[in-house]
Amino acid sequence: MGHNIPTFFFPVHEQELQGSELTEEFVQHLLGSKFEARFDEGIREVSSRDWWYQETALELARRLNISGLDFLSGELLILDKADLSSARNSLDQLLAGISSQIMDRGEDPQDMHIGITQLSNVDSSLAFEQSSPAFVINPPIDSGFEAVRGFYSFLKSLSAAIDSALEKDLHLIYYRPQP
Repeated sequence: MGHNIPTFFFPVHEQELQGSELTEEFVQHLLGSKFEARFDEGIREVSSRDWWYQETALELARRLNISGLDFLSGELLILDKADLSSARNSLDQLLAGISSQIMDRGEDPQDMHIGITQLSNVDSSLAFEQSSPAFVINPPIDSGFEAVRGFYSFLKSLSAAIDSALEKDLHLIYYRPQP
């Protein structure tokens, strides 16, 4: 049995962070103060069982020899302009790698945690095409077409959040609470 706990990422002004220690309590308070205007504030929320979206992104990046996405395994961090630029380049590479070729389906038992390996190339391509950035991603199931479309939407949402933060010269908080 796994946990389906949301991960949040959202832009913040550097001034909002000055004089504060980056703690879970601080980020929860910041989230709470902005949550009513979550769409205007750029707060994005994604849920997948046991963070398989993040784990799949990291595994695919490893297979494609892409670095710069290690922050996805973190629990709480701030990405500054340099971090965001690096993450943006890595996400561009990952999305290009995914869209140009659906990953080979391995026979390796470790591939079972990678939800996209369980779809045909046609379905995986369709899920990629139908995915789009969103502020809330929480598919009703954690396998099959909807979950894979959610995974691709997660990548595109993260990309959109990074772009927005870079355009506005903001930082991005990445918060993945533990169960």
